[in-house]
Order: sequence, then structure tokens, then C-alpha cells
Amino acid sequence: MAHEADVEGATSFDVSKEVLERGGEWPGHHWSTPALLRLVKTEALEPPRRDPRRRIMRVTTALARLGERGIPADAVVRTCLGPALVRQIIIEAASIWVLTNDGRLPRGAFAEMEAWMDLFDSDPALTGVDRSSLPEVVSATITGDVARRAREWLRDASMAHVLSWRLDGYLKTDVEESDIMLPAGVGATLWVSDRFTETYLDKWSRESLEWELVFLHEPVETAGRVGLAVELLRERPVTMQQIVDALSRRLSGAVGDDPVAHGLRTEEIIHAIVGMIRDGQQSAAQEMAARAVRQAPENGYLCNVLAFCLIPVNSDASHQVLDRLIGTRDARVRATVAMNRATLYIAEKNASMARAIVAEVPNNGWQVWCWAPDSLDGEPRLLATSFAEWRTLANAVIDGLNVQDAG
Repeated sequence: MAHEADVEGATSFDVSKEVLERGGEWPGHHWSTPALLRLVKTEALEPPRRDPRRRIMRVTTALARLGERGIPADAVVRTCLGPALVRQIIIEAASIWVLTNDGRLPRGAFAEMEAWMDLFDSDPALTGVDRSSLPEVVSATITGDVARRAREWLRDASMAHVLSWRLDGYLKTDVEESDIMLPAGVGATLWVSDRFTETYLDKWSRESLEWELVFLHEPVETAGRVGLAVELLRERPVTMQQIVDALSRRLSGAVGDDPVAHGLRTEEIIHAIVGMIRDGQQSAAQEMAARAVRQAPENGYLCNVLAFCLIPVNSDASHQVLDRLIGTRDARVRATVAMNRATLYIAEKNASMARAIVAEVPNNGWQVWCWAPDSLDGEPRLLATSFAEWRTLANAVIDGLNVQDAG
């Protein structure tokens, strides 16, 4: 019979508290599994600058305690944290690279990142990219040679060099398949990571929610398949209602970032589409966006990207996609919908409607990809900017349309 999780324990569970309650205490045998895994996730994804020796010792100690409980260190770092670690390194390296190119930071200021800088210098994906624009640099490199090289390094480098983000002269190690996952496979491994490092089930993958359902129904059998003690898995209680609620929100498209097309998640699809547009492959970008929306029609981010791709070629179709998103609950999706609608009205030279919709765009620093407002009269130009800066540019163009109307 399935174990019924304690409702109070499930609703009050907060993995952050598990770590905070330990303070500066050294991770030990008495730590809970959620506390150990959350410490590894938090500290492994932080740039190794502040007290790097203490950081790596804390993480490796926590990994050793997890290994004693049947959770392999390689599975935690390379499989569960690997994709996030690669993205984090690329974003951190890109930030430094942009600052050094701008002359705002001397080259070599962060010695541990210098080998990553060299990768950026030689990545052909950055040819023709605005080297002062962090969004453009990240978008180019996250699907280019830098990302490919980072994934190779993650697979081959010793654990110490992975945790220290060391690329130059890193020690290679042989990692077996059995080291990077639990006996039940990658999906089960990610489930264990999700349930012990993410308080809110909306942050879990869909497959993790499915594993949790099976565990609630058959706890002993599921623990045996995964290769962990059932008592360990019960350290984090979850109720059936929590899972059903999370799946309901997932189905409505309100939350979640599961793989959509070709194993890519929403953010990765957007980066790929931006790269195609930047390379002049507008049709391919539109096709990829349309395919992603067919797979996830409730995903507001992907619908926005499709509408964005359609702006220069089919304004009616773009309007139709955006109209379905009006009133969405997600603030960023709502802001991007307003920006794209205003862009359409600017392209159509409808100054009054454009002005009204621009007012709905938040005046904040959120970064966004857009069509430059002053380029809509000819060949639209891709631009990375903030909503606040876009508003200024859009209003200037709208002022010009009003002058033309008055003339």
C-alpha cells in the first residue's frame, strides 16, 4: 500500500531552511539529504572566487556524504547540475568578456576564467556579433563552440577541476555510465535531485512529477528500482494533491520548462532562433518557432517568439498569435506581448494604437530581443535592449509618425 505523506510536513517543507538552519556548520553525517544536495547545488553553481579552497572542500564533503547514501557524486554534478553549470559558466565568462572588450575590466582580472576567455576569442559564432552586448554574446556562444567545449570538459574533467571551473590543463578522468546516473536511469536521477533541491513542484520536470506519482503508489518498489533506501526518499514528504496541482498548472502552460522540441527547453529554443535570425536564416527561425508552438501551444514565451518572427513577413498572423496571449498572468510574457503588438502598429504606421500599447510596456531594465523600432520602415534589425530603452526608441519613432501625419 502506498505511503501517505504527512500533509503538514509536505506543505511546510522548505529546502532553503534545511541549509540555513545549519548556518556555517560543516556538512556531516547528521545533515539531511535535502540539505546536502542543496548545498552542493548552490555552491557548485557559484563562481569559485570567494574562499575557493573552503568552497570546494565543503562541496566535496557533502558529495562524499551523499555517496555514502547511494547518490553518486558524478550523477549529482555531471548529470543533475551539468546543464545549469555549463550555462552559468558561459554567462559568467560572457559577462567578463564583454567588460574586457569594452575596456571596463583589464584582461586577466579573473585568472580562473582566462582559459574560458580564450574560447570566446576563437569562437566563430561571435563573428559579426556586437561584443558589447551581453545578450547577443550569450545567445551566440550558448549554441556555439564554447558550449560544445564546455560540455566536453564537463564530461571528461576531474571532479575537483569541474568544481573549480578549471579549463586550462584540467585533469581528465574516466567516468562510467553507472557513475553518472542511478540504476533506474537519468530521469530517476533528475527526480531525486528535483525533489531534494526544489521546494516548489513547479520547478520540477514533468518526468520528476511522474516518478513522484509512482513513488507515492509504490514506495518500496520504486526505491528499489532507483537504488536508494525508501527511508532516504521519505526525508522529503509530498502529497498527491501537490502533484496533481503542479501537473494541472503545467498542462495550462502557466509554469514549467520541460523540453519542447529536439530536447531543447524554452530558453535554448529562443537562443537558437535568435541565432538563426542574426545569421539571416529568417525562414528557418520562423519554422523552428512554429514547430515549438505546435509542441507547446500554451507556452507564452514560445508564442511570443513565433509572433516576433512573423512581424516582418505576416502581420495578420502575428496579430492573431498575440491576441491569444492578451491577459496572460506571466508579467514578462505580458510585457513582451505589448512590445510586439506596439511593434506591429509602428510597422503599420498606426501611431495612435502604437502609443496606447507602448504605455503597457513596463519601464524597467528587463532584457529583451526586439526589432529596432527605427528599422521597421525597411529591413527590420535585431536588437537586444531593455524594455525601458525600447520604450524610448519606440516613442521617438511614433513622434515621427505623428509629424508625418500632421504634414
